Amino acid sequence: MHYVVVVVVVVVVVIVVVVVVVVVVVIIIVVVVVVVVVVIVVVVVVVEVVVVVVVIVVEIVVVVVVVVVVVIIIIVVVVVVVVVVVVVVVVVVVVVVVVVVVVVVVVVIVVVVVVVVVVVAVIVKGKAIPLQAWTDPEGSRRLRLPDFKIFGT
Repeated sequence: MHYVVVVVVVVVVVIVVVVVVVVVVVIIIVVVVVVVVVVIVVVVVVVEVVVVVVVIVVEIVVVVVVVVVVVIIIIVVVVVVVVVVVVVVVVVVVVVVVVVVVVVVVVVIVVVVVVVVVVVAVIVKGKAIPLQAWTDPEGSRRLRLPDFKIFGT
């Protein structure tokens, strides 16, 4: 009967650990998605500001159209490069976070499985529990588990 309780407790602990790991993974993924969305919004706002600034410059400096065009091209190229760099950094961060989370989950699961196997092996000690027949006061024979001590108790 003690073995059943120990196995049930171990199974419950494993389930709780797996659920906690899954919740942590989901939270990390949500945080990464929120960061990506914020970065995209910031990039869009920066591009809009650049466009507004460029329009104002073009209206003010009609005489120097060639210079303005060159400035616009440089600004657009810089913005595109910044956007590409930001997106690449975000993607790399997301990939690293996902890989780290997967490795942590696998390590936790392996540790839990090893702990369960060690606990069960220590409790059972690789031996079967013999059933013994005994006679009760009414004379009928019943099977019962023998009296035993666990770990020196």
